[in-house]
Amino acid sequence: MKPVSLTGRAAVVSLALLFSFLVAWHLATRGSGATQHMDPEYAKLMGATATQGKSAMPGPLDVGAKLWEHLRQPFYDNGPNDKGVGIQLAFSIARVAIGYLLAVAVPLSFRSRRSISLMIRPAHYHARNVERH
Repeated sequence: MKPVSLTGRAAVVSLALLFSFLVAWHLATRGSGATQHMDPEYAKLMGATATQGKSAMPGPLDVGAKLWEHLRQPFYDNGPNDKGVGIQLAFSIARVAIGYLLAVAVPLSFRSRRSISLMIRPAHYHARNVERH
């Protein structure tokens, strides 16, 4: 029998760890607690799941369903506060690109202004660097 490569063993261990994490997450959030009777004000404070015996943290199946819902229509636009993941990602990448552009453009503008002023008036450089006594 041919020995399994290091990459293959690493993939098997990674998948086993992912599977065990998902099983533990599912078991921890499945909501097997009893229904609690408590003061209505305290129930409002604690949230809707406090009185139902459910976990406030969603399980992996709930997260997967919500993720699929968001990825199914990534470019929807339902007003100023309800945009799809694709639109939000595009705006985020645009902001990062503008930041990088400014990080390059601002120092270049200082350099070019100085070099232009030195070409126009070479005495300007010497006037700025003369030590004052």
